[in-house]
Amino acid sequence: MLGGQALLDLKPSETTSLNLAGGYYGYANVGPLAQVANGNDQVNISNSVVLKDGTVLEGGKLIKPDPANPFDQFASGFGQLHGSAALRVDRLRGRGRPAGVREVVHNLEADDLATGYQFGLGLDRMRKLPGWSLAAVWVHVEQEAVLSMYSYSDLGRGGTNQEGIIAAVQYRPVRNVTFALREHIVSPIRTVTPDTPVNRLQVDVSFAF
Repeated sequence: MLGGQALLDLKPSETTSLNLAGGYYGYANVGPLAQVANGNDQVNISNSVVLKDGTVLEGGKLIKPDPANPFDQFASGFGQLHGSAALRVDRLRGRGRPAGVREVVHNLEADDLATGYQFGLGLDRMRKLPGWSLAAVWVHVEQEAVLSMYSYSDLGRGGTNQEGIIAAVQYRPVRNVTFALREHIVSPIRTVTPDTPVNRLQVDVSFAF
Protein backbone atom coordinates (compact mmCIF):
# COMPACT_ATOMS: atom_id res chain seq x y z
CA MET A 1 0.00 0.00 0.00
CA LEU A 2 1.24 3.46 -0.91
CA GLY A 3 -0.46 6.45 0.66
CA GLY A 4 -0.11 9.98 1.86
CA GLN A 5 -1.98 12.55 3.93
CA ALA A 6 -2.05 16.33 4.23
CA LEU A 7 -3.21 18.07 7.39
CA LEU A 8 -4.21 21.67 8.05
CA ASP A 9 -4.82 23.11 11.53
CA LEU A 10 -6.73 26.39 11.70
CA LYS A 11 -7.69 28.70 14.57
CA PRO A 12 -10.84 30.60 13.47
CA SER A 13 -11.09 32.29 16.88
CA GLU A 14 -9.58 32.21 20.35
CA THR A 15 -11.97 29.48 21.47
CA THR A 16 -12.30 27.36 18.32
CA SER A 17 -10.00 25.13 16.29
CA LEU A 18 -10.58 23.49 12.92
CA ASN A 19 -8.68 20.46 11.65
CA LEU A 20 -8.85 19.55 7.93
CA ALA A 21 -7.21 16.46 6.44
CA GLY A 22 -7.12 14.69 3.11
CA GLY A 23 -5.32 11.59 1.91
CA TYR A 24 -5.09 8.77 -0.57
CA TYR A 25 -4.28 5.09 0.09
CA GLY A 26 -3.64 2.87 -2.92
CA TYR A 27 -3.26 -0.91 -2.64
CA ALA A 28 -1.01 -2.19 -5.42
CA ASN A 29 -1.64 -5.94 -5.06
CA VAL A 30 -4.63 -7.03 -2.95
CA GLY A 31 -4.88 -10.57 -4.32
CA PRO A 32 -2.63 -12.08 -1.63
CA LEU A 33 -4.66 -10.24 1.04
CA ALA A 34 -7.84 -12.01 -0.07
CA GLN A 35 -5.99 -15.32 -0.03
CA VAL A 36 -5.01 -14.80 3.64
CA ALA A 37 -8.61 -15.68 4.59
CA ASN A 38 -8.17 -19.17 3.07
CA GLY A 39 -5.98 -20.15 6.01
CA ASN A 40 -7.15 -17.79 8.75
CA ASP A 41 -10.82 -17.85 9.79
CA GLN A 42 -10.33 -14.75 11.99
CA VAL A 43 -10.02 -12.48 8.93
CA ASN A 44 -13.24 -10.54 8.18
CA ILE A 45 -14.10 -10.50 4.46
CA SER A 46 -17.31 -8.81 3.27
CA ASN A 47 -16.04 -7.32 -0.02
CA SER A 48 -16.91 -9.32 -3.15
CA VAL A 49 -14.19 -11.81 -4.09
CA VAL A 50 -13.20 -13.85 -7.14
CA LEU A 51 -12.86 -17.56 -6.43
CA LYS A 52 -10.16 -19.84 -7.79
CA ASP A 53 -12.42 -21.04 -10.64
CA GLY A 54 -13.23 -17.43 -11.66
CA THR A 55 -16.68 -17.22 -10.04
CA VAL A 56 -17.49 -13.92 -8.31
CA LEU A 57 -18.81 -14.39 -4.78
CA GLU A 58 -20.96 -11.41 -3.76
CA GLY A 59 -20.08 -9.73 -0.45
CA GLY A 60 -22.25 -7.60 1.80
CA LYS A 61 -21.92 -9.96 4.75
CA LEU A 62 -19.06 -11.96 6.24
CA ILE A 63 -18.11 -14.68 3.76
CA LYS A 64 -15.90 -17.69 4.33
CA PRO A 65 -13.86 -19.59 1.73
CA ASP A 66 -14.62 -23.10 0.53
CA PRO A 67 -11.43 -25.22 0.67
CA ALA A 68 -12.45 -26.79 -2.65
CA ASN A 69 -12.76 -23.37 -4.34
CA PRO A 70 -10.82 -20.81 -2.26
CA PHE A 71 -10.55 -17.03 -2.60
CA ASP A 72 -8.22 -15.86 -5.39
CA GLN A 73 -8.56 -12.06 -5.28
CA PHE A 74 -10.95 -9.22 -4.52
CA ALA A 75 -13.47 -8.35 -7.23
CA SER A 76 -12.41 -4.68 -7.18
CA GLY A 77 -9.24 -2.79 -6.47
CA PHE A 78 -8.83 -0.36 -3.60
CA GLY A 79 -7.74 3.24 -4.09
CA GLN A 80 -9.21 5.04 -1.11
CA LEU A 81 -9.65 8.82 -1.23
CA HIS A 82 -10.16 10.14 2.30
CA GLY A 83 -11.14 13.48 3.79
CA SER A 84 -12.05 14.68 7.28
CA ALA A 85 -12.95 17.83 9.18
CA ALA A 86 -13.10 18.31 12.94
CA LEU A 87 -14.29 21.47 14.73
CA ARG A 88 -13.66 21.99 18.45
CA VAL A 89 -14.79 24.74 20.81
CA ASP A 90 -12.63 25.22 23.91
CA ARG A 91 -15.37 26.44 26.21
CA LEU A 92 -19.16 26.42 26.36
CA ARG A 93 -20.29 28.31 29.48
CA GLY A 94 -17.75 26.37 31.50
CA ARG A 95 -19.57 23.06 30.94
CA GLY A 96 -17.22 21.36 28.53
CA ARG A 97 -15.54 21.35 25.12
CA PRO A 98 -17.97 20.49 22.30
CA ALA A 99 -16.59 18.93 19.12
CA GLY A 100 -17.95 17.87 15.76
CA VAL A 101 -16.34 15.56 13.22
CA ARG A 102 -17.10 14.68 9.58
CA GLU A 103 -15.17 11.98 7.72
CA VAL A 104 -15.61 10.60 4.18
CA VAL A 105 -13.88 7.82 2.21
CA HIS A 106 -14.46 6.81 -1.42
CA ASN A 107 -12.92 3.86 -3.22
CA LEU A 108 -11.97 5.13 -6.69
CA GLU A 109 -11.37 1.62 -8.02
CA ALA A 110 -14.83 0.22 -7.25
CA ASP A 111 -17.74 0.57 -9.68
CA ASP A 112 -20.47 0.71 -7.04
CA LEU A 113 -21.10 0.64 -3.26
CA ALA A 114 -17.87 2.57 -2.84
CA THR A 115 -18.48 5.29 -0.24
CA GLY A 116 -18.29 5.49 3.53
CA TYR A 117 -18.76 8.34 5.95
CA GLN A 118 -19.24 9.20 9.59
CA PHE A 119 -20.34 12.33 11.40
CA GLY A 120 -20.79 12.99 15.07
CA LEU A 121 -20.87 15.35 18.01
CA GLY A 122 -19.30 15.22 21.42
CA LEU A 123 -18.90 17.11 24.68
CA ASP A 124 -15.71 16.72 26.70
CA ARG A 125 -15.12 17.75 30.31
CA MET A 126 -12.31 15.35 31.15
CA ARG A 127 -9.77 18.00 32.14
CA LYS A 128 -11.46 18.61 35.48
CA LEU A 129 -12.28 16.10 38.22
CA PRO A 130 -14.69 14.52 38.34
CA GLY A 131 -14.48 14.47 34.52
CA TRP A 132 -16.87 13.16 31.89
CA SER A 133 -17.45 13.07 28.16
CA LEU A 134 -20.37 12.26 25.83
CA ALA A 135 -20.19 11.40 22.14
CA ALA A 136 -22.41 10.00 19.38
CA VAL A 137 -21.37 9.08 15.83
CA TRP A 138 -23.39 7.92 12.83
CA VAL A 139 -21.38 5.51 10.64
CA HIS A 140 -22.15 4.39 7.07
CA VAL A 141 -19.67 2.05 5.29
CA GLU A 142 -20.72 0.63 1.94
CA GLN A 143 -19.61 -2.80 0.78
CA GLU A 144 -16.58 -1.81 -1.34
CA ALA A 145 -15.67 1.48 0.39
CA VAL A 146 -12.73 0.02 2.33
CA LEU A 147 -10.91 -3.26 2.74
CA SER A 148 -13.18 -5.17 5.10
CA MET A 149 -10.29 -7.00 6.77
CA TYR A 150 -9.01 -3.64 8.08
CA SER A 151 -12.36 -2.05 9.02
CA TYR A 152 -13.67 -1.64 12.58
CA SER A 153 -14.52 -5.22 13.60
CA ASP A 154 -17.07 -4.25 16.28
CA LEU A 155 -19.29 -2.49 13.74
CA GLY A 156 -22.27 -4.83 13.36
CA ARG A 157 -21.08 -8.35 12.60
CA GLY A 158 -17.81 -7.00 11.26
CA GLY A 159 -16.67 -5.95 7.80
CA THR A 160 -18.46 -3.51 5.50
CA ASN A 161 -22.08 -2.90 4.33
CA GLN A 162 -22.89 -1.54 7.78
CA GLU A 163 -24.53 1.59 9.14
CA GLY A 164 -25.69 2.72 12.55
CA ILE A 165 -24.99 4.76 15.63
CA ILE A 166 -22.16 4.48 18.15
CA ALA A 167 -22.72 6.32 21.44
CA ALA A 168 -20.13 6.60 24.20
CA VAL A 169 -19.98 7.90 27.78
CA GLN A 170 -16.84 8.28 29.90
CA TYR A 171 -16.55 9.19 33.57
CA ARG A 172 -13.34 9.87 35.52
CA PRO A 173 -13.98 10.14 39.30
CA VAL A 174 -10.28 10.40 40.16
CA ARG A 175 -7.15 11.08 38.15
CA ASN A 176 -6.12 7.47 37.51
CA VAL A 177 -9.47 5.72 36.92
CA THR A 178 -11.84 6.04 33.93
CA PHE A 179 -15.12 4.21 33.36
CA ALA A 180 -16.36 3.94 29.77
CA LEU A 181 -19.61 2.74 28.22
CA ARG A 182 -19.99 2.31 24.45
CA GLU A 183 -23.14 1.21 22.64
CA HIS A 184 -23.32 0.10 18.97
CA ILE A 185 -26.67 -0.24 17.16
CA VAL A 186 -25.84 -1.31 13.61
CA SER A 187 -27.72 -2.80 10.63
CA PRO A 188 -26.78 -3.83 7.06
CA ILE A 189 -27.12 -1.05 4.46
CA ARG A 190 -28.01 -3.41 1.63
CA THR A 191 -30.30 -6.27 2.60
CA VAL A 192 -28.45 -9.52 3.27
CA THR A 193 -29.09 -12.55 5.46
CA PRO A 194 -29.03 -12.13 8.42
CA ASP A 195 -30.35 -8.56 8.24
CA THR A 196 -31.32 -7.99 11.88
CA PRO A 197 -29.66 -5.11 13.78
CA VAL A 198 -26.71 -5.90 16.04
CA ASN A 199 -26.76 -4.28 19.48
CA ARG A 200 -23.31 -4.43 21.10
CA LEU A 201 -22.55 -2.89 24.49
CA GLN A 202 -18.95 -2.46 25.70
CA VAL A 203 -18.00 -1.59 29.27
CA ASP A 204 -14.41 -0.71 30.21
CA VAL A 205 -12.55 0.37 33.32
CA SER A 206 -9.10 1.86 32.75
CA PHE A 207 -6.38 2.39 35.36
CA ALA A 208 -3.42 4.69 34.77
CA PHE A 209 -0.31 4.47 36.96
